[in-house]
Amino acid sequence: MKSHTHYLWFTTKQRQEIIDITEQVAEQVRESGVAEGLALVSAMHITASVFVNDHESGLWADILKWLETTIAPWDAKRYRHNETGEDNAAAHLRSLTIGHEVLVPITAGKLDLGPWQRVFYGEWDGQRKKPDPEHRLIIALSRLEPPAIERPGRHGNALASRDSEV
Repeated sequence: MKSHTHYLWFTTKQRQEIIDITEQVAEQVRESGVAEGLALVSAMHITASVFVNDHESGLWADILKWLETTIAPWDAKRYRHNETGEDNAAAHLRSLTIGHEVLVPITAGKLDLGPWQRVFYGEWDGQRKKPDPEHRLIIALSRLEPPAIERPGRHGNALASRDSEV
């Protein structure tokens, strides 16, 4: 199985920020040589998300407003987690709601996204001093193995492998 792993690090300008990372993921697909497979894109810290959606500033504002008003308002007194000395419980809940990873298909050596789809990194608790590993995102690419195909044999059905260079 062919695979390729790459890490990205981010320094956000704001505590909460949405960053379009589609081109960085696509570049890793090109560098990997994976023609048919999957790209796992995962935030490697617990107050960030990775998601697929439309690149439109009004939608981003709507997402941030929805997270703040409906999902997890940034109100330190509201959460038990913040009694530990932290102030980021809302960021944890936002990450849990949006999700921390996506799988994107790779077809013919390119990300196979819909016409409006882009890959985004959502930082819900940026601009804090954290250990280095918490600032990163992983892109792990894997080639899909060709499926076994059924071929009728002399003694009934038998499985045969199909080899192909992907």
